[in-house]
Amino acid sequence: MPKLKTNTSLNSAYISLRKSCSRYFQLQFLIVIVMISLGIFWLSMLVSETEINKALVAISLLVIISGIYALSGLYFMMKKDIPTAFNILMHQGDDIVWIYRAELQMMPFGVDVFHRGRLHICTLSGEVFMLRASNPIINRFINTYTTKYEHITKGYSIANQQLFDIDPKLLIK
Repeated sequence: MPKLKTNTSLNSAYISLRKSCSRYFQLQFLIVIVMISLGIFWLSMLVSETEINKALVAISLLVIISGIYALSGLYFMMKKDIPTAFNILMHQGDDIVWIYRAELQMMPFGVDVFHRGRLHICTLSGEVFMLRASNPIINRFINTYTTKYEHITKGYSIANQQLFDIDPKLLIK
């Protein structure tokens, strides 16, 4: 992992963000593997039955296919999106015009499982990159990063979104 050639607090915040992002995807990968494994287990148990319930077989196949689809999405993000976003943060800070955090809340059946955040990185070219990590680490990173790159607008608002949609250059301070 290449290090930033700037102050140590920015380097530390960058490393923390990278680790948190990695932990997030490890958890997602584990969830997908469990999902696929359960689907295969259910399917194998149903096939061994003398009377096969077609609806349960269809549900098992749906779980397996959904897991494979999620796994392919994770693979794409790990191989393309995340390296590109970190490369922009490290080497093209002057091209970033807007950075903000959006909260992702996991509450299946009303049970608060965990809070994760999405770091949105918006560039001069109009591209938006997203990294998923924990909220405190994203907040620390945004504050440290915008201290070094003072031209970056931080925080989400409808007005900022409209300016970005019109012309990303309008967000440069």
